[in-house]
Amino acid sequence: MSKTIDDLLNALQNPNNSNSKLVNDYKTWARIGNKDKFAELGLESSELESFLAEWVASNPYNNI
Repeated sequence: MSKTIDDLLNALQNPNNSNSKLVNDYKTWARIGNKDKFAELGLESSELESFLAEWVASNPYNNI
């Protein structure tokens, strides 16, 4: 997946963004499907919901 200039600028502005902490693999997708709390991210429920929505939009599932 190629990055856009906006993605790169966002990464520079938010170097500690949690988005990079999840790998786009079958384990992450299974955890999302099982409604995992992703405790390692340290996010509140509403923050997690928003984060996962953005992560899913940025990381398509391609028969992993």
